[in-house]
Amino acid sequence: MFIWDIISYFICTSSIPLIIMLMDIEGTNYPETITSTYVLLVVYGFAGTFLVYFLCQFFNSSILAFGVLTIFSFTIGVISVMIERVIPQVVQVIRFLRVIPFYNLIKGFNVILTDGYTMSLKLRCLELTSPDKCNFSRVDNIYALKKNCIGRELLMTATVGVISLIMLVIQEVFGRKIRSFLRPIGWMLACINPDFSPDREVEDSDVVRERERITRSFNSASRTEAVVLRSIGKAYKGNVAVRSLTLGIPKNECFGLLGVNGAGKTTTFS
Repeated sequence: MFIWDIISYFICTSSIPLIIMLMDIEGTNYPETITSTYVLLVVYGFAGTFLVYFLCQFFNSSILAFGVLTIFSFTIGVISVMIERVIPQVVQVIRFLRVIPFYNLIKGFNVILTDGYTMSLKLRCLELTSPDKCNFSRVDNIYALKKNCIGRELLMTATVGVISLIMLVIQEVFGRKIRSFLRPIGWMLACINPDFSPDREVEDSDVVRERERITRSFNSASRTEAVVLRSIGKAYKGNVAVRSLTLGIPKNECFGLLGVNGAGKTTTFS
């Protein structure tokens, strides 16, 4: 899934320079402007993708995470850049927003377009009058780490991407070892409180309701229902296949388990 997201993003991004050249909008159709725009988008895609993947673990679904983060980043990025243009004094105050990739993207676009329009005005002026009257100052290197350049935005965006990548690697490589190390503590707590489930992940609302129903009326459910399971689990060589499953199956009811591949359905029935 991650590889597909990266490939699809870069395919779409690679078409943007062609679109800019075909549209031929004044101030955006210069080689320097097109190149810097593409570089900014590539770095943003790198950072944004890793950041969203890392933050997805704090949401119930990846779609919800992507939607919330996109809306938040877009709102903060656009509003903050607009405020900077109206009140330049707040630039130092909201400098911390550079940790948001979309803020750097919007700010970088603003710098690139300003530089492109300055170049366009200078060329138009040279057509009408002498060079000494066309005093339009432009930066020598738009990638420099200084004001009116995109170097700072690129550096901060890339830094966020690298940090997010490192956190993802730590989560994937060492997360299981950390959970395995802490699991005995969790099972000790489970012995004290059966409702406690070590390594519990975000659960669907119907799963939570069923656990609460069985927990509240466990004794009566044991008499009235055909099957009652409470906090059962199964692990193979440290890998958890079924984690703290609690449910009740009423008598004379057709019952089935639904879940993705590897969710533990077969293990539960076995």
